[in-house]
Amino acid sequence: MWFNDIATIDLTYCQATKAKKKTLLQNYREFWQWLAYFSELGINRYKITGDYPDSLDERTILQSLFWYGSFCLFNDNGVWLSLPGLPASDLTVYGYPTKINVFGRNGYNKTIGLIQYAGEEKQVTKGISDVPVLDKKGFWVQEKKFMYPLANSALITAERVADAMRSIDVMRVLLKSPFVVFCIEEMRRTVEEYFKNIKDNDDLIISTGVFDPSKVQVSALEFNPENVKVMRELVEWYMAQYLNFCGVNSNPASDKQERLLVDEINANDEETDNNVKPEIEFMNEQLDIINDFTGWSMKMEVNYNDKDIQGNSGDLLDKSDLSDDGNGSGQGEN
Repeated sequence: MWFNDIATIDLTYCQATKAKKKTLLQNYREFWQWLAYFSELGINRYKITGDYPDSLDERTILQSLFWYGSFCLFNDNGVWLSLPGLPASDLTVYGYPTKINVFGRNGYNKTIGLIQYAGEEKQVTKGISDVPVLDKKGFWVQEKKFMYPLANSALITAERVADAMRSIDVMRVLLKSPFVVFCIEEMRRTVEEYFKNIKDNDDLIISTGVFDPSKVQVSALEFNPENVKVMRELVEWYMAQYLNFCGVNSNPASDKQERLLVDEINANDEETDNNVKPEIEFMNEQLDIINDFTGWSMKMEVNYNDKDIQGNSGDLLDKSDLSDDGNGSGQGEN
């Protein structure tokens, strides 16, 4: 139901005795590390403003939007709650659910009757069973008209970035030991011990009485260090695409020492705004109806929209560094 973000402890990684098992565990850890990173970015892409009851939990709303693409606001015995929920099968003529099953982390589970946005006519308030929904006390807020939770994109991006990063790990090992060793089975443990010492940066003095070099063959591997740069750029490109989904202004092709034209910045801003503006407008249309019903002033805004542009160096380039005339002569604080 939920990704464990309260006590994320990796208990699967251990001192594996077999190299293959250890490699698989390292792949696993790399993936979950990046999934946690992209999930945090995705969950915090929105922020909630305005007046609404203290009993509503912003963190739960944002997590529900990330994992499910929706959230539910409902009244339970005089207390307004905010929880994730999945529609029941009883739909209106327009395909809107008349009921929703909400759930919490402590086992809380209820079926809530929904107040319809489309009006009170019979055709839009009754589901396929033609039975009116009584005790309507909740609203279901969708992030998009076509619901596709950002968690799906986070999973795909985490897989791609983790794979690229593990490829860089392989290249790093090849840089340190650009060769492959062939030996008979009885020599395997001895060779592995020597390589362990090399990995630990220990000096080696090998006795030929113990180690027979004639039983070992070493073949050099060709490796192009430029491949590391290519994979690093691929990781940056993957991350830039995901950040744009989150409403983060990201320009990986720029460095802090470069002077960007204002037109380039505006083009990047426009692309980013287009990625999140429809979602914000659609959610606020629904929240406006809820506000009219409840007397709240709840609004959804983009959390990252006014952030700085990310450069290759990892530093943040503030837009104030650039002058309005586009010649890059403005001076800003570091």
